[in-house]
Amino acid sequence: MKHHYSRIIKYFSLVLILFLTFSCASMPSRTEFTEPKSDTFFSAKGLMDRAVSERADEFAPEEYAKAVKYYEKAETAFEKEKDIAKIEKNLEKAQTFASNAINTSKTVQNNFPKLIESRDKAIAVGADEMDLKSYTRAENFFFDTCSEVERSDMVGLYLGTISEVNEKNVEKAQKKAQKAQTEFQKAEFEAIQQNITGDLQEQLKEAKKQGAMKWTPQTYETADGYLNLAMETLEENRYNQQQAQQEVDTGEYYTRKAIFLTEKIKEGKSDKDNWEKLYLQREDDLSNIAMPLNLDPAFDEGFEEPVYEIDVAIRELRTREQALNRQLMQTETSLAQTRQQVYRAEVSKEKMSSELQMTESTLKQRKMMDEKLKRVQKLFPSEKAKVTIDPETNITISLLGLNFDFGKSELKPEYYSLVNNIHKAAQMFPNRKIRFAGHTDSLGSSEFNKRLSLERAKSVANYMEKKFKMKTDRFEVVGAGETEPVAANTTPEGRKLNRRIDVIFLAP
Repeated sequence: MKHHYSRIIKYFSLVLILFLTFSCASMPSRTEFTEPKSDTFFSAKGLMDRAVSERADEFAPEEYAKAVKYYEKAETAFEKEKDIAKIEKNLEKAQTFASNAINTSKTVQNNFPKLIESRDKAIAVGADEMDLKSYTRAENFFFDTCSEVERSDMVGLYLGTISEVNEKNVEKAQKKAQKAQTEFQKAEFEAIQQNITGDLQEQLKEAKKQGAMKWTPQTYETADGYLNLAMETLEENRYNQQQAQQEVDTGEYYTRKAIFLTEKIKEGKSDKDNWEKLYLQREDDLSNIAMPLNLDPAFDEGFEEPVYEIDVAIRELRTREQALNRQLMQTETSLAQTRQQVYRAEVSKEKMSSELQMTESTLKQRKMMDEKLKRVQKLFPSEKAKVTIDPETNITISLLGLNFDFGKSELKPEYYSLVNNIHKAAQMFPNRKIRFAGHTDSLGSSEFNKRLSLERAKSVANYMEKKFKMKTDRFEVVGAGETEPVAANTTPEGRKLNRRIDVIFLAP
């Protein structure tokens, strides 16, 4: 008995295992859907978007519709977690049809640019949103044109995969395209007419309905005339919409006027007293206009004389206004010229004031310089030194009383007092640098004299540094040699004068 139960248990276990095995095999593997939708659909989605950007949904509707169909099938399969191979197969078909649609769209645009342009213009003015038979016919012809391109070899010729096409198919597509282009142009014109004149046409219908043709025929005909004028303007040039709109605006004014007058005339007909009221109302209106003009019109003989008086008064006012405007313009011109003159005078005044300040400052500086120069000159007797100033305000003290022995550069003690006065002069010009320039007579070689003159200048500069602790960054030491004599080198006295030091206070 136990053996029998054991066999039953084994049997049911085997059945359960087989059931689970077949159940798992029939279900799609979850690993097949671990990849995100964006990755699976990326290429197809990109090609579908490109098809729309290339206007394939417009110019290759059949191919594009098939691409959409298979793309949506793939989306449905993905949502239901079906086999990934089936999804990829549908996406592959969607890409194929999308690619074909793109090529067809490009072929249409390349072969029928004027057709595309006429269609776009019609849509731009709203022809696709109006109930226009011409637009409906145009779209049918356009769809037929695109279908002919899809079915013909024109795409292959555009892509360069074939060299010849069936001329009958091409001719058929061209005929359809020409018919579509004509209808699109007609639809565009009708849409423009509707956009510009539609409201006026409706207003004229309303005026006619209220009896304007009977009661105010002249006003109604004027309004209708502006409608016809706007129509003619558009027929001559459909893009001259500004002028047509102006004509329509005028027509709408006369239409509203016709409706208003019709209403008033009907009221007058129903009550005989209304005619007297209308007459008296006109008297009041004219009196209100005449009052500011200082007129007191009489209406016992009608309106002609009062209207004439008002017209004359208004003309006189206009004449006076024109004269006042001319006078105002002349006054404004004169005022502008006066303002310009005042501006120039102020600029000139500022310039003169600035120049005066500069002159005063220069004179003040010059005076201070002259005073300092006099003080420097008092430091040096004329036989010991010569003080001069050049146009750049460089002050030169030629130490004529400072001499050196022949071929020597040593500063003798007997000249210390003379050099000490250089320090006093330097204190008067603390912001100036000092150049020590050494000079020699003409005896000896030029190279020797140049070196000797430099050594003599250094000896004076070194003395100033050691004696008065002066900063050497103010010093500039040069040797001029025999090149700048102040006396003839033919006599002992002249050569003695040439063996000297020039101290120059350089202008800042």
